Amino acid sequence: SINTGADDVFYPPLPLKSRKISEIAIAAFEEGYDARFGVAMAVPVFLNDLFIRVIWSLKSHFYGKKEWKRCIPTDKHDDLRAMLLVGNGALCLVDGVDAFAKSGGNAIAFLCRLNIIAWGKLAMMALKEIVIRYKYAKEDMSKPFAAVQEHIEAYLVELKKIDIERYRREVESYYDLSEIIVNIESQKELNSFLKNTYKRMDIELPWTGDFDEFMSNRNNQLKFS
Repeated sequence: SINTGADDVFYPPLPLKSRKISEIAIAAFEEGYDARFGVAMAVPVFLNDLFIRVIWSLKSHFYGKKEWKRCIPTDKHDDLRAMLLVGNGALCLVDGVDAFAKSGGNAIAFLCRLNIIAWGKLAMMALKEIVIRYKYAKEDMSKPFAAVQEHIEAYLVELKKIDIERYRREVESYYDLSEIIVNIESQKELNSFLKNTYKRMDIELPWTGDFDEFMSNRNNQLKFS
């Protein structure tokens, strides 16, 4: 936390759980939040960000053996963003513990000691990282989905080549045949009907010659086309 010289300031008694957040914020601003206070809070955030970027650049050049032009600390580097996020998170953690310890349970004192700029920056960095990671994940996931879509489109093209009306007529004819077969009462009548159906539909019989003689030979096989 930033010591703004407010250690001797009298804060109205307001326990952390006694009021709404809006009431605590209004009381905190009435007790001394101003432009100078905001600038004072921004100093450690700026220095923390600057030191991390400088350290990352030096490490990338001397340890990573990269050229200086590739060591410019911009947000396009994943490892730098991670370092900044962790560094700002550590700053906020120390700031929050310090503010809670020195506030004595007073909500206004706690909020006045809290570095709002650091916490706001942490929230923005976390949100930005989520958006970046989601974008990468979305791009990675789009590749297999694009391949699947390509196969589906090719399959649809093949489906369009099918004569649906002919298929419907064939299905209806098979259904009619099944209805007739169900009503046949004798084996002889069934055999005769099946032979006639094969001839009418120009389907090659799965055997040749006499059926009984064909089946008596163990080497023969029924071949359905």
